[in-house]
Amino acid sequence: MPVVPSDHGWIVDKGVEEIAIGVLCQALIATRGYVAPEVEQTYARTRELCQQVEDTPQLFPVLRGLHRFYLVRGQCQTAHAFGEQCFRLAQQTQDSDLKRWNSVLP
Repeated sequence: MPVVPSDHGWIVDKGVEEIAIGVLCQALIATRGYVAPEVEQTYARTRELCQQVEDTPQLFPVLRGLHRFYLVRGQCQTAHAFGEQCFRLAQQTQDSDLKRWNSVLP
């Protein structure tokens, strides 16, 4: 059941959603470059949506993407802030996969 109606509109199966966001961001990065405004906008909008529906697991790759975006762009303080959010999220959820990803953030 990949797509189901809900009070928030249509909710896509979490695995499909994660793949779709990853593919979209990777396609934007490949065609426009890592620091293209569209990359930031896509991650930022996805972050808003995750926060609205309290989708904590999906939030981590979005925060990680924003961290990389700002790091590559040379905005180190902003990148650091998103890295910190990744760290806090991994600690809050006690998810071993998130903790592992967190260990490789610069």
